[in-house]
Amino acid sequence: MKKRILSLLLAVILVFGVAVVPGVGADAAAKKIKYTRLTFADVNSNVTFEIAEANRAAAANQLHTVLNNMLKKGTTFVVTVNKKDYTATKTGKQGKGSVTVSDGKTTQTLDAFIVANKGKATSVTVSVNVKKVLNAAKLAKKKANFGYSIKVGDAVFSDLKISKKNKVTFNGNGKAFAGYLKNGKLYVKKNRTNSKFVKALNKSGCLSKVKVVKAKTASLAK
Repeated sequence: MKKRILSLLLAVILVFGVAVVPGVGADAAAKKIKYTRLTFADVNSNVTFEIAEANRAAAANQLHTVLNNMLKKGTTFVVTVNKKDYTATKTGKQGKGSVTVSDGKTTQTLDAFIVANKGKATSVTVSVNVKKVLNAAKLAKKKANFGYSIKVGDAVFSDLKISKKNKVTFNGNGKAFAGYLKNGKLYVKKNRTNSKFVKALNKSGCLSKVKVVKAKTASLAK
């Protein structure tokens, strides 16, 4: 008799366990967690893009596309190769035309110029809106992996990856960060206000506000 009662109790526990566990999981998924919210100011900042040697052609193509979409006709900026400066110029309307670089003898598109200087230290310094640079990755239908680092003041984004669902991972001044890019704001997990990266980014003037908030991951991933 006792064995039958015990068996019945186990059966009830198993049945209710199956019914209850999904609800518990759903609650956990909806739980708010701590993020440091970085709100970007609607201003231009001097940004330096350092081209990585690995996948140089892809990185050059990405950068040309981003700048061609962002810059206005006639905008000029500096491309540095092995510490020698060249002038780059945006031709045509935003999203059309191209970005070209002249070395005094020939004129090439920015991506062709970067590829032609393979194996040499190459950087691009231009005054742009950091928020728009990061949001440019949202145009990608698949995960966007940036083949260059982004330096704003003393803050450096490297190994930047942004997915279709707003998820972002990167190294900020050598430390790993993970979070979400949503509505022009960067949410990084945990309280990172005292990190070297966040302090440097704030000091650069490209942020209007830094605040620790609690948010549901599911809402940031939409």
